Amino acid sequence: MGKAIGYDIDNVLKPTFQLGLELVNRDYGTSYTLEDFKHPTYEESFNLGKDDIDRMFRQAYDDGLLSKLRPIRGARRVVNRYHKCLDQYFITARSPWMRDMTLEWFDRNGFLYVAERVIFGGNTPQKKAGIAKCLGLGLFVEDNLHNANAIAEEASVPVLLVDFGYPFNRGRACHELVKIVCDWKEINQEIKRVLHPF
Repeated sequence: MGKAIGYDIDNVLKPTFQLGLELVNRDYGTSYTLEDFKHPTYEESFNLGKDDIDRMFRQAYDDGLLSKLRPIRGARRVVNRYHKCLDQYFITARSPWMRDMTLEWFDRNGFLYVAERVIFGGNTPQKKAGIAKCLGLGLFVEDNLHNANAIAEEASVPVLLVDFGYPFNRGRACHELVKIVCDWKEINQEIKRVLHPF
């Protein structure tokens, strides 16, 4: 098992769904809540195209809204704790044009990271699983059940599936290597259990 860990970014490190809901409701005159996220993507939940999502987030970036999001409680402390003793990768489905804003957000919020280990384009379960396998990860932290199951099945990597109140993972079958966690305190405990000694 490798001494490397992968983290998704959106809804694992930062609460992007809340901002996304605000943007959808603002742009389309709707009143969606988190409970309306029946699927892990905006496209599936709200019948929007990838271009619509990119446009909304580009505007949010221009308006300074993305940079104002604070990290999910406990995320920075845990990530920084393992910066020197684990190879930490941040593997996201974000579009490559979001790279600069993502690194700026890491810097602004005091995350310790290696820029070359922030990987963009893991936008399908198979791509994320392939990246996890190629990097020899020993653990992955993810919010999307489809991705989690693919990483566990195709890469044989244990996955911590975060349940921070996201409805789209409820009542669905998890691979045996997928464990549901409810906060970063529990994530820290699992990192120590699975990857120790460092």
